[in-house]
Amino acid sequence: MAIDARDNDTYDKVPDIVRAMETYQGNEKLQYEAMWTLLTFTGDDETEKRIAKEGGIAAIIRGMESHKTSEGVQDYGCSALADLAGNAENKKRIAKEGGIAAILLAMESHKTSEDVQESGCAALANLTYNNAENQKRIAKEGGIAAILRAMESHKTSEDVQINGCEALGTLAVNTENEKRVAKEGGIAAILRAMQSHKTSEGVQQNGCRALSNLAGNAENEKRIAKEGGIAVILRAMESHKTSEGVQENGCGALSNLAGNAENEKRIAKEGGIAVILRAMESHKTSEGVQEDGCRAIGNLADSPVNRSALAQQGCVEIIHAAMKAFENSRDVLDEACSALYMLAWQNRSNRIHIEQKVGVTCIARALECLSSDEEIRLRMAEKVGDDFVTKCRESLDVCFLAIRVTIDIPPKDIDARYALVASLRALKAQVKGRREQCSLAESASYAYATRNTEDTRYLLCCITHLF
Repeated sequence: MAIDARDNDTYDKVPDIVRAMETYQGNEKLQYEAMWTLLTFTGDDETEKRIAKEGGIAAIIRGMESHKTSEGVQDYGCSALADLAGNAENKKRIAKEGGIAAILLAMESHKTSEDVQESGCAALANLTYNNAENQKRIAKEGGIAAILRAMESHKTSEDVQINGCEALGTLAVNTENEKRVAKEGGIAAILRAMQSHKTSEGVQQNGCRALSNLAGNAENEKRIAKEGGIAVILRAMESHKTSEGVQENGCGALSNLAGNAENEKRIAKEGGIAVILRAMESHKTSEGVQEDGCRAIGNLADSPVNRSALAQQGCVEIIHAAMKAFENSRDVLDEACSALYMLAWQNRSNRIHIEQKVGVTCIARALECLSSDEEIRLRMAEKVGDDFVTKCRESLDVCFLAIRVTIDIPPKDIDARYALVASLRALKAQVKGRREQCSLAESASYAYATRNTEDTRYLLCCITHLF
C-alpha cells in the first residue's frame, strides 16, 4: 500500500499509511516504506498539516524508536521530520512527541552513516528555526555536540557541512547557545567547513549566516577574527559574487563583526569595504543585500578613518541607490539613514557629499516612511516637532537630528566612551610611572580633545588593573 501510494502520488492514503504504521510497528520493512512515502508527500503545506493531524509525526517517532539499528528507518525518519518541521505548529508537535530525542539517538547510533548525519542535522536546523523553545531544548539535550561530531566525522560531505552550519546558525540565535557553540568548537568547525568546501554555495551561505549569528557576542567577535573568519567571509563573497544568499549573509556577518573596534580596522584593511559595496552594486534588487550592506557601512563608519575611505569608494551613491530602489522598505531605509548619519559624523567633506548626492528630499521621504512606526514618530516629533517631515525637507541638520532618535548608540556617546578609555589609559600610565594619581577630569579633557579612538574594550582591562 505505501509503495503504491508513493508511486501514484495518492495523497488521500495518508490516514491508511499512518494506521498501518501504528498497527505493524514491529515490521521494519513496512516502517521503512511508510516513512519513505510520507517523506515524498512532504513539500506541500496542506499535506504536511494532514500528516500531523492524522498522527503521522507520532507514528514516525515510534517507528524510529522501534527500529533503532535500521539505518534506512532512521534516515527516512529524520528526513521526514525535517520536512514536516517546516511548519510552525509541527515544530512544537515534534518536540512534544519526543522527536528531538529520537533524532539525537539516531545520530548517536549511526555516527558513520553520512545519510543519517545529514538528515539529522537538517531536522535539528528546521526544528530550531524561529522556535526559541526548541533552540534551548536541543542544546540542553546535547544537540550542539551531536552536530559538531557529525561535521567532524564527515568533513568531506558537502551536505553534512551545509546542514551542520545551518543548524549551528539557527541554534546561535539563542544568547546562551551563542556562547556554547563557540565554547564547544563551533567557530572552528564552521570555518573549516567553509575552507574545505570553497566552491559550495550552500556551505558558504550557511557558514556566513552562522558566523553572523555567533558574532552577536563580544567574545565571539574577537574569536572569529582571530581564527581567520574575516578572510574566510571575504573569500566566500569573492568566490560567489552572483549568489544573493552568500552576499547577504556575508554582509550581515561583516556588519556584526564590525561591532569590535579592531575588527573595523581589519575588515577595511583586508578589502572588506570594496567587497560590501560590490555586493550592493551587483544585487541592487535584493532587499536583504541592501539592508545588510547599509548596516555594514554604518558599523564600519564608527571609525573616522573608515568614514573617509567609505565615501571615497562611492558608498554614498550606493546608499542613495538603495534608498530609491526600496523607498517603502523600513528595514533598508532605517539602515541607510543610520549609515548616512555615521558617515557625516565629524566629517565635513562627507556631509557636503551627502547633501549633494542624496539630498534632503530623499532623506525626508525615508524618515516619513520610518515614522509609520508610532514609537519612532513620537520620538521624532519630540526631538524636531510635529511637522518634522516638512522641517527635514529644508535642512540636513534637521534630518540628522531626526535620524539620531533611531540609532542605538549615537556617535557622540561612542566618542565619550573612547574619551573615558583614553583617560583611564593615561591615568594608568601616570600611576605606573609616578606612583601617584592624577586628575581623571584633566586626563579625560585632554583625551577628548585629541579624539583617541583606540580599542574601547581596553576599558575593562584598565578598570581591572586600577580598581
